[in-house]
Amino acid sequence: MINHYEEPKLNLINSIYISLFCLILFGFYKNGIKIYNGNYFLLFKPLILTISSFLMGYVLDKLFKQKKKYSLYALLISVCMPPQISFVIFLPSLLIWLILNHYLSLKINPIICYLFLFLIFLKPSFFNSLEANSVHFYGIIDTFLGFNVGGICITSIIIMILSYFYFSTKFYYKKEIPVIAYFTYLISSCLFDILTSNSNLLINLLNSHIFFLLIYILPLNQYSPIKKKNQYLYALISGLLIFVCTRFYNPLIGPFIAVFLINLFITINKFCRKKRNDFSFFKKLLK
Repeated sequence: MINHYEEPKLNLINSIYISLFCLILFGFYKNGIKIYNGNYFLLFKPLILTISSFLMGYVLDKLFKQKKKYSLYALLISVCMPPQISFVIFLPSLLIWLILNHYLSLKINPIICYLFLFLIFLKPSFFNSLEANSVHFYGIIDTFLGFNVGGICITSIIIMILSYFYFSTKFYYKKEIPVIAYFTYLISSCLFDILTSNSNLLINLLNSHIFFLLIYILPLNQYSPIKKKNQYLYALISGLLIFVCTRFYNPLIGPFIAVFLINLFITINKFCRKKRNDFSFFKKLLK
């Protein structure tokens, strides 16, 4: 039986599922139907990848008596995978990671932690098979709609923005965090591009990985501050870190590194608080 405290939280989770379903359908079109060459496995790969990940999480939820926890984690991770990811590498590593997370009770966000480790060690390409074998130049409208290089099901910025407005109607969603973080990134990018005479400002601003992380990962309740003023600081620092990691490391992997770092900082500070050895710089990021 669901109590009145859990109902709004489950309502938000169901809303995220609906949004992810839309992203998966678009990913199926872009990285499946659109590049179909007679290989049925590649055609249905976006669906197979996400559905198998969800089912794996669902089984773990039943096994560990959790309410949509690991199924959501697995789905959020799977939609970020590179289009040419190997199932042999991904599915076993995801299963091991989710089980470790349960038994070790990791304090850091397990979604971004897995993505960080996966991307740093493998350094994959985010091109699908068509993009990898030909030269593609995506325009502003194409990029906004989702026809750009990125995770297998997280390229449609318009779906993510519409989802943000949908999530904002839910009680548990911290809607200020994505807005402040993005505008911090936007202002930093504008100033940097003006000073360096960079002509790719719009392309840099329409980074689907940034939109996904800001809307779906940063506001997660368990791993982000509760107090409003702390949420603002959390979002501000996240935006700055995303700018630095995106511009000076890698535009597609950089955002994941930035979000991992901010979560790592918070986790370390919480640990130090318990040990009565707090770092004053990170203190404001806590609940």
